[in-house]
Amino acid sequence: MNLRDYGYGDSPEVKGVPKVLGEANSYDCPHCGCTQTFLLQVEVVKAKKLKGGSGFGSYIGCPACPWASPMVTVATDESKND
Repeated sequence: MNLRDYGYGDSPEVKGVPKVLGEANSYDCPHCGCTQTFLLQVEVVKAKKLKGGSGFGSYIGCPACPWASPMVTVATDESKND
């Protein structure tokens, strides 16, 4: 059982490492209680539920333990980059 599929059956495939966008100041880690969590973003390259199958995923993560929130994914429209 995949605990990170959130009921969709497949976790998206990501490219590269997550980038820190900033601190998630108003959100403490529910696992370890760390008071300095971060908003992270990663490129998603294969996701069945996204239009075109690719985009970006954003989530909150804890630097003190492995906890991460569910990821919100957003499709990118590659045709606009022409």
